[in-house]
Amino acid sequence: MNRSLLVTTTVILSLSVLHGCTSAPPRANPSATAGNPGAADPESSSAAPMPVVVPAADVALPPIVRAPWTYGGDGDVGEVIETSRFRIHTTARDSRIVDRIGPFMEAALNQYTTTITDLPRPSRAVNTYLFRDRDQWTIKTREVLRNQASDFRNLGRGGFTTGGTAVLYDIGLKDTLSIAAHEGWHQYTQTTFRDPLPLWLEEGVATYMEGFRLSRDGFEFRPWYNWERFGTLRTAVRRGRLIDLEDILEHTPQAFLNEGKNDLLVYYAQGWALVQFLVEGENGRYRPQLERVLRDAAMGTLHDTLVKAMPDRRRAIRGGLGRALIDGYFTDDFEAFRREYLRFISAITQRGAGYAINQGISPIEPDDAAPAP
Repeated sequence: MNRSLLVTTTVILSLSVLHGCTSAPPRANPSATAGNPGAADPESSSAAPMPVVVPAADVALPPIVRAPWTYGGDGDVGEVIETSRFRIHTTARDSRIVDRIGPFMEAALNQYTTTITDLPRPSRAVNTYLFRDRDQWTIKTREVLRNQASDFRNLGRGGFTTGGTAVLYDIGLKDTLSIAAHEGWHQYTQTTFRDPLPLWLEEGVATYMEGFRLSRDGFEFRPWYNWERFGTLRTAVRRGRLIDLEDILEHTPQAFLNEGKNDLLVYYAQGWALVQFLVEGENGRYRPQLERVLRDAAMGTLHDTLVKAMPDRRRAIRGGLGRALIDGYFTDDFEAFRREYLRFISAITQRGAGYAINQGISPIEPDDAAPAP
């Protein structure tokens, strides 16, 4: 598997613009992955408890319609694949990807709306462009992002989402589907959530949704099956290169990209770990709050709830929703929360954890990430 940087990104508007909006506007959600070293046989599968596993065979997939389509950028002939909630325009030549992408995205949507908590289904279909190579992707990027397109020249392999439309290109079967699952989350929130999530959580959940395995029966979505994020996190721990939690919460992905691609990779790996922590760390202490955050964002009550909860309302507005979300929903003891998060990272990157990751299951047992009595 190619270990070069995979990047999924979109143009980030300022938090002052996002805060208080009644629907998620076009914005950028940068993310990066780095290959899949040591992954298990993609044709194998293993059992894991729900809700983190969503076999495609259990999803009632709608009919899929395929028709010829010509890309106007260079006249290349491809096809449009239409499902109930996705309209995928593609010039990709790999039949393994083209044949799977429609049912895969519908199964991914089921993952988005059921795995952490029950969330509303989208009311309309979204557009995805999946090109055969980076040249076509570059043409489309210039068309969509115009003056901002130059920001993406050095971002490596990947794609972006803006206004609910994802623009991707073929980077191999596993990586293309992983990045499509990531960008699909952005498409979902940008068109369905009434309040946008803070960037750290938007990206963290998107990375949480990346993990899947191909099986003879279809797809199994397993948030722990993500060697890209796990490997980056483990390396950062061993080299003492973890990013401070408050920096993760308060800074944009672009800020870390400016420091170098490796810092951006660590940002995404730690965001992945942070959502895993909120889902099951400290014996599941924070999961109910995470579920409430997602439901409130979907319903449009997240920002009002935070403003009412913050003693200094101006700080919540000016500072965005990074640290404010932790203070308003999860805990009033941020330092204890930070220690618990770091203890969780230590537990999931300990020696032997890779075996569990390879199975797509949690590398910790109950109480592993909790302090000893």
